[in-house]
Parts: sequence; structure tokens; C-alpha cells
Amino acid sequence: TQLPVYRARKLHKDIAKKLIVLADYYAVELLKESIGDWLGKTLLDMNNVCEYIVFASTHNVHSLYKHCYRFMLGNAKDIFFSTDFRESIPYEILEKMVASDDLNLTELELFQSLILWGESRIELSPLCRTALSNNLSEHISDISLSESSDDEHRKPNILSSSGGHLHDPIMSPESSHALRTILEPLITHVRLPFIDPEQLIECIKPTGVIDNSKILQAISYHISKKPIYHLTTYRFVLGRIQSRRGTR
Repeated sequence: TQLPVYRARKLHKDIAKKLIVLADYYAVELLKESIGDWLGKTLLDMNNVCEYIVFASTHNVHSLYKHCYRFMLGNAKDIFFSTDFRESIPYEILEKMVASDDLNLTELELFQSLILWGESRIELSPLCRTALSNNLSEHISDISLSESSDDEHRKPNILSSSGGHLHDPIMSPESSHALRTILEPLITHVRLPFIDPEQLIECIKPTGVIDNSKILQAISYHISKKPIYHLTTYRFVLGRIQSRRGTR
């Protein structure tokens, strides 16, 4: 049973969020979920989905969280490269998304978006900024967002015009170590066998974020086209590695 607020199409989003906070505080679950479902069905868009999913997670609004989660998976090609995503999405939410088969990203795009997210975590951390006093952004400037004042959700200019590879994505040892620390185990969800061998060598390996042994295993999969059963981080269906929505 839905409460009347579900049909209140003119309910302001700020008032709706305040009502959710009050409903969460007083444990009025039906009211909270009804408003959350209304928000997800009527007001959700590219500009607020990151804000709403964090809000839903904080106040345990399952209805709103589900709407946001599905929306982000389907529109990941834009959302995962946005400033809001990098700066506001916490580890716990991101981990669930990168493990999903319904994520609408190629594996290379996922890797690139994780690098950007990790870079943002470092920039937001005073401790990491001190440790990387030589400025991390100088080492991975080629995978930062293209400066554009009129398109917040524009993808970073990280692909070359020929071959679609990163421009010299070599990082310093300090930068690579900091990113590996932040991104583990998120980076293990990148399904390397679905990345072209040339891109594995030219785009993935120079970052130093993924072990060379795993890159070689992925290349060997391309050569043999046989399942590598000891790669436990990948999903297998009938002996084949399961592809995501973004690579189908």
C-alpha cells in the first residue's frame, strides 16, 4: 500500500528529502519508502543520481537506492566519468556496481573510470596529498577530465585519435602505489580478458596498477581462447568468461 505522498507530483525534492530524514529518524518505513519510490520515478536524472544514491544509502531508502542503482548501471558511460561520480560515490557503492554484469561499460572504460575515481580519492585526502608532494596530477594528466565548462558529464580525453589508446599513461612508482592501495580490490573486477591485448600492453600495463602476471594471463586467454580457471576474480558460465552489458 502506497501513501498519498506517492501521488503528490508537485512535492518539492528538498521537502521530500527532509520528510525521508524524519521518517528514517522515527522509523516510519512505509512513508520513507513511498517518498523514495516517488523520487526515483519522477525526479531522477543524470545531474542528481549520484547525490540521491548516496542519500538513499545513508538513510536506508531501499526503493530510491534501487532506482538510482539501475539508472547508474544503464548510463554508466556518462555517469562514471562525471565530476559528481568521482567526488561523491563511496567505495561501498562503487564496489557493488563494478561487480555487476549489467554495467554498461567496456572493461577498458571501467579501468579508466576507476583510475579517475582513485585519483580523486587521493586529491581529497590530505594524507595522500602530503605523501605525493610532487603532485600526482602531473603523472596522470593524460587521464584527467578534458576541461569543458559547458559539459560536466563529458568523458575525459584519454583516448588517442588513432588506435584508441591512452597517451603515455606512465605513472611514478609513488602514484602507482597510492592508486593500487586505494583501488584494491575494486580493480580486480576489471575483466582483463575482454580488453584487447594491444590495449592491455599500451594502456593498462604502464599504469602499474595491475600486476604484470594478470596482464599476461589475460593475453594468454586471447591466444588460446580457453578458460583460465585459476583466475577466480572472473565469472565463468559454461566454461566461458561472462561478459558485461557494455561489451555485448
